[in-house]
Amino acid sequence: MRRNSLTHVKMTDIYTDAWNGTLTEARLQQYVQAKVDVDQPGGPKSLTPLAAACLRGNLDIVNLLLNNPYCNASSNATSPPNR
Repeated sequence: MRRNSLTHVKMTDIYTDAWNGTLTEARLQQYVQAKVDVDQPGGPKSLTPLAAACLRGNLDIVNLLLNNPYCNASSNATSPPNR
């Protein structure tokens, strides 16, 4: 895990939180404050957090990423190779 210098909270990456179903609104806000790109692919499958949440069936996370007051993940963001 890495330490976030803005909030001094230990966090995994946003992809892992989306994949595991552990992303919360408060955690998303911390990522946004730390200027994390919510559309950046990550993890071993190189998926965006939104794609990871969809693949795992984490519908609450999908809704959070698409509808929140901090940022909105793009449903058009691609994961390499453009999938």
